Amino acid sequence: MIMIISSIVSILKESATDDSVKLLCDISNVIIQLLGSLILKKDTKPRLTTTGSKQVNSWERISIFEAEITKESAILLAVLSPVITVTSLLSSIVPYICIVSLVYIGICLVSVIRDAFYNFPFILEPKSDKKDTFEKFGLRFDVLHGLVKFSKKPTAYANHLIPAVLSRRHVISTFTTGQIKTASVVGSFMNFLDEHLHSIQCIYIVPNSEIGSYVLQVMDNVCEFVDVEVLGLCRNTPNSEDIRTILNVAPSILVVTMEKFLELNGHRGINMSKVTTIVIDYCDHSINSTTVKKLNNAMEKLNSSTQIILLAQKLSETVKQFMGIWMPERLYIGKQRRI
Repeated sequence: MIMIISSIVSILKESATDDSVKLLCDISNVIIQLLGSLILKKDTKPRLTTTGSKQVNSWERISIFEAEITKESAILLAVLSPVITVTSLLSSIVPYICIVSLVYIGICLVSVIRDAFYNFPFILEPKSDKKDTFEKFGLRFDVLHGLVKFSKKPTAYANHLIPAVLSRRHVISTFTTGQIKTASVVGSFMNFLDEHLHSIQCIYIVPNSEIGSYVLQVMDNVCEFVDVEVLGLCRNTPNSEDIRTILNVAPSILVVTMEKFLELNGHRGINMSKVTTIVIDYCDHSINSTTVKKLNNAMEKLNSSTQIILLAQKLSETVKQFMGIWMPERLYIGKQRRI
């Protein structure tokens, strides 16, 4: 379309006898070519999440500046080119129309430039290489979309942790805590969740309600585009109330304290046969001499194929004993070479 309009303007220039018209045609052609590089086209391929229920239409960036422009500005640009052509035709007849049209063109240009440079840092950002993004791990699109909220590129820690969790082997990590750690763990095990299975598939154990609130906040961001239910039971509420909540919500992910997990695990009304992943955060606090015996009994009720992920700042002797029983073969991510 841009090439056709540009050709029409060139023909008008050749047929024009007035030098001012020829000059205007030259200026119009330059403007058309410049704006042509900024026009966005609508992506006709809807990108579907794995649930098949959500469609995400995007504007493909074909700009030489890699600028993100809104739909309104793109429409302005589409209207602008015919205006330039009409201006060239009428400039020799009605000079005032030419002036008004040029003012309109200027307003459109200001709108586009303002729109493009509104997110200036993104314009200067080079095209991302798949090798430096979360895409290289083969994560689901809906999970991937939530992860990039925390970091556009995986950290050195995430580069080790995510493949380890995706391998479905037991994992122990002693790296420093942080949002990217929690997000990497959550995004990794969510890659295997079945949205159609209305049963607990992952249990995330925290030492206290404060850490539980923090983990739930991270999960809300990672799970924004994933059709799963997340339930947090980290307060001192009666077991009967918690059980009713679980049965009503039917969560895929359950965030609980160690004490709450041990209480609920022995209840007949709670089905944990579908649990595929259990994460124990701050395991050096959660697994101690008081809880380890009950935890061992609880682990016996889970499937032998359940993946265990331990996150700790340091490894206590009690944790090492637990690992020796339930995680004889494991992947270690940390500063020590051996455990």
